[in-house]
Amino acid sequence: SPNSCNYGAILARRLRRTFPAKIFYHNYAESGATSAFHAQQVVTTIDTHGFIGDLVILDHSTNDGKTNEEAVGTGLERSIRGLRCKVTDSTVIVSCMLPEKSALRSKDVSRVYTAKATHYNLTLIDTYSVSKWFKGVFSPPGAFHPEWTTHHYVADMIA
Repeated sequence: SPNSCNYGAILARRLRRTFPAKIFYHNYAESGATSAFHAQQVVTTIDTHGFIGDLVILDHSTNDGKTNEEAVGTGLERSIRGLRCKVTDSTVIVSCMLPEKSALRSKDVSRVYTAKATHYNLTLIDTYSVSKWFKGVFSPPGAFHPEWTTHHYVADMIA
């Protein structure tokens, strides 16, 4: 399934090798959902379960690229603040999964993600930069999602 080959799932498998039985992985992604949608879901998950995880990766950039810059900034800010209000000891990573030359990236989503991560002193993973660092190919021409190798590179960087 697509959820088993993304970098979050790969990272969880790698961490389980080192910390068996201590790694819980859940991908809350929903097709087409933006950071504005997930901002409420983050708070609801914490309120319902009392826990969201030791590591939280905010990664809505592909869907955020389909909306306007202001909505992206507001949604991402609400997600970050919701996490910080409810769970102060989780590590939060902001991930931007857009290729350099895509129409979505030209909407400045990556700039918004970088600004929010910087403002809140969070780790930013820009997967296009990751693929350049590892001399890998981000994605086939015209694709919006990175190749499987880029997912492995990102999992390695986070681990």
